[in-house]
Amino acid sequence: MTDCRLCAAPTLATDETGLARIVAFPTPQFDGHAVVMTTAHKGRLEDVTPEEWRAVGSLVSKFAAETRAATDVERFYLLLIGDVDDHQLHMHLVPRYSADPALGPHVFGPEGWDAGRSVA
Repeated sequence: MTDCRLCAAPTLATDETGLARIVAFPTPQFDGHAVVMTTAHKGRLEDVTPEEWRAVGSLVSKFAAETRAATDVERFYLLLIGDVDDHQLHMHLVPRYSADPALGPHVFGPEGWDAGRSVA
């Protein structure tokens, strides 16, 4: 796909099989905000092959370890939202630096995703 903004983004890392890559997110929300994706265009979770999932997982693990060793990133969040880009399944790789507040309580707390929802 020639008009894919994610495919056109600068590559930060590629796995050794060529099945997955990490790119700089074109409109970052945080310093170091990147996305991990398969190199083949896949639109849904079930479209990704087991080999591609292994490549994605291996690449994320290696990238996170190398980044943590070289920066003050405390941990990474891996977010798959799937509301915008149906043609290119991707996961946001968002670093949490040591000075940043935890994201989990915000996302799942009363002001976040849980607002107005109840578990049945």
